[in-house]
Amino acid sequence: MDISNPYFPPELGPSPRSAGRGGASIVETDIEGDPFINPAKGSRVDNNFAFAYPTIVYFRNRNTYSEGSTYDSNNYGSSDTYLDETISPSIPIGGFYKIKDFFFGGSIGYAGSFLSSEYNRTYSDPYDTNENSYSDKTYLNGIDASLLAGYRYSIVSIGILGRTSYSKGTNTYDDKNSSDTHSKYNLKEGMDTISTGLLVNAGKAMDISAVFSINSLETKRNPKSYTLDSMPGDLKYLPSVKQKGTEYDLIIEIRQGMAEDFTIGARGGYSYLGSKPKIDSYYMHSKGKMEGRAYIFGLGMSWHPASWSIIASDLIFSPFSIDWESSLTTTPPLLLSYKINTEEKGLNILLRTGIEGAVSDKFFLRGGVILNWNKTDYTNSYQTSDITIYRDYYSYTGHHYNTMALTTGASYVISRVRIDLMVRLDNKTSCSALTTTGQLGVVTFF
Repeated sequence: MDISNPYFPPELGPSPRSAGRGGASIVETDIEGDPFINPAKGSRVDNNFAFAYPTIVYFRNRNTYSEGSTYDSNNYGSSDTYLDETISPSIPIGGFYKIKDFFFGGSIGYAGSFLSSEYNRTYSDPYDTNENSYSDKTYLNGIDASLLAGYRYSIVSIGILGRTSYSKGTNTYDDKNSSDTHSKYNLKEGMDTISTGLLVNAGKAMDISAVFSINSLETKRNPKSYTLDSMPGDLKYLPSVKQKGTEYDLIIEIRQGMAEDFTIGARGGYSYLGSKPKIDSYYMHSKGKMEGRAYIFGLGMSWHPASWSIIASDLIFSPFSIDWESSLTTTPPLLLSYKINTEEKGLNILLRTGIEGAVSDKFFLRGGVILNWNKTDYTNSYQTSDITIYRDYYSYTGHHYNTMALTTGASYVISRVRIDLMVRLDNKTSCSALTTTGQLGVVTFF
């Protein structure tokens, strides 16, 4: 989970039906998605089902900067272009089965991610024109699997969920500046999750739920090939990266029915993420430590009026803090050491509202709006030590961004099969970044 931008609960993938109406989930139930977040909520499911959710996410951010000047009747100018693109396809399939008071579920699927970053710079003066560029491309392919089981006794339901994801791929970096450099790395990423859930039906249209999760994360990046001006290079000069981390999440929710068709609720949560990155090469060695903490306070409502199926909304506040400590030491003959400390403190505010309407008993339409506001303050200290000691401390504030997302979707029911379609558009107002998500769902009830 991204501590500086937490979407509580950690969204393992809400169903297209829930995502199409904005993903509001504090009060409104997502029958197919909830058990794969809090396994105890599987007791709410009435019908057994199987599902497939082919999904594709496309991100694009392109920015161009130009500047020019005139000095002594001569023209000087530069143009910089940045282009970042990501395509992430996934195809999860799974199901849920209930036997009296016991219930079980699982999923397995492909998950891929293809990232590309390109930078081009052109600089011109009266005497010459120079062009510099680099490209950074990453290809990852992996699998994602989960299993859950639970039991309901009287008013209490308990459940356990295990999830694992593993990706493997390559990262290629090409630098065409002063020299033509080509380097390639092998990548491995993995995460294992164990979650325990509790659901209590407290009576008088009230229920209380809680879920505690432990996530273990690991990434590796090792050099595979290296060329410099078309000549083979020694791999020992390229850095290898290893990082291990552990995340703990606790989420508690309360729902209270106020009337037959109106329900309110609240969510509270805490998340801790600690990781230790390590970078090694012939020239330098670096170790780091990161600790992040986030808190969640949310309110939600759900209304099922006579003329519409669902109107749901969430308002979530999440203050967070991140502390980074890193040290770097170079090898002789140039022996230097660096220490960097960074503190981040910020606030996220998330508002998501959605509506779902029944056009007929077989056809449903839905839409939603998601607004996300983030503000982060940074404080940095930097220390360098060689023959003399030099220290520099600085801080800056004011970083913030706003993101707006629009969601829409539709469902059509054919006998025991429901077909869902969801489209989501995200735009970050601080730049020209646009994320497009398309999801098709096929759910069979039996």
